[in-house]
Amino acid sequence: MGNIKTPTTIQKIFSPARTTLWILISVSGILIARLFHFALKYSVNILYYDQWAFYAPLFDYKNLWQLFNWQHGPHRQGIGLIVSKILADLTEWNTVADSLAIVVLLSAGMILAYVLKHRLFGSFTLWDLTIPLLFSTLFQYEGIVVVANLSYGAFPIVLTMLYCLALLMKKKGATQYIIILVLNFLLIYTGWGLFMGSVSIIFFTMIFYSSLRSGKDIFITGVAGVIASISQFLFFTGYRFDPAVSCFDISTSYALQYQVFMGLMLAAFFGLHIRIMGVFAIPAGLFLLTILIFVLAYHGRRVIKQGMHTNQVSLINTIAN
Repeated sequence: MGNIKTPTTIQKIFSPARTTLWILISVSGILIARLFHFALKYSVNILYYDQWAFYAPLFDYKNLWQLFNWQHGPHRQGIGLIVSKILADLTEWNTVADSLAIVVLLSAGMILAYVLKHRLFGSFTLWDLTIPLLFSTLFQYEGIVVVANLSYGAFPIVLTMLYCLALLMKKKGATQYIIILVLNFLLIYTGWGLFMGSVSIIFFTMIFYSSLRSGKDIFITGVAGVIASISQFLFFTGYRFDPAVSCFDISTSYALQYQVFMGLMLAAFFGLHIRIMGVFAIPAGLFLLTILIFVLAYHGRRVIKQGMHTNQVSLINTIAN
C-alpha cells in the first residue's frame, strides 16, 4: 500500500481525458469567435432579397400566430420569425442582429451536440472535433450574412438537438412525450424542421405498438401518437405547394439530376466545392450521400430489430439522419 502514488494536481489537470476536453473547448471557442467576427464584418444593415418576403408580415403588423404560421417557399417560418420580430423591435430593424442571432443559435446547437455525445458515450475523444467543425464551418456563409433567416436552418438545428436529448430522458412517460410533442410542433413549423413531423409519427407508432405488446401505457402512447398526427395535419392546413424554383420537376427524367444535386450540396458543405474540385466534386458528394444512406439504413434496421429503448445510439443516428 505504501508504494501507491497519488496523482499530483498537475497530473490530474493534464490527464488524457482533461487534455482532450481542453482541446475541444479551445478549438470550439476559437471557431465560435471566428464565426462572430465573420458575421460582424460581412453582415449589412439592410433587407436583402428573400428577407423582403419573409419580413412581409412584420410590415403588416400580423399577430404572433400569423408570424409563426407564415409560409415562405416550401416551409413556414415558425419560432424564427417571432424571434426576428423581437430583435427588430429591440434594434430598430438592424438586420445585423439576425446574423449574430444565427451564430448564437449555431453555437448553442454545438454545445447541445456535445451534451448529446456525452449522454450517448459518456466520454469525449479527439474525434469530437468534428462537432465544432460541422457547426461553425464558413461554407454556410450565405445563411449567415447573405439572407439571414433564423428559421431556415439555425433554429431547426437547435430544436433537433433538443429533440434528440428528449428521446434520451431517463424518465419515460407523459413528461417526456409532452416535451417531444412540443419540440415536434415547433420543428414542423420552423424552416426545414418540417420533416420531423413524419419522424415523430413513426416514433409514436412504434411506441404504441410496443405498449400494445407489453400492455402498459397504451392510452398515453396512443394519445401522443394522435397529437403528433394532428400537428402534422395542422401544418398542411392552408399550406401551398411552393418549391421556390420555377424549374422544379418530379418526373423520372430528373431523378438522377436531383441525386447529383444532393451530392453537390454535401460536397460544398465540406469544402469540396465544384469550383475547387471540378468534376470530382460530383463523385465526392455522391460518396458522402451513399455513406449517409448506409448509416440511416444500418441504424434504422437496428432500431426496428432491437427496439428504440434498447439501442439509443442507433435511435439518435436514425433520427438525426
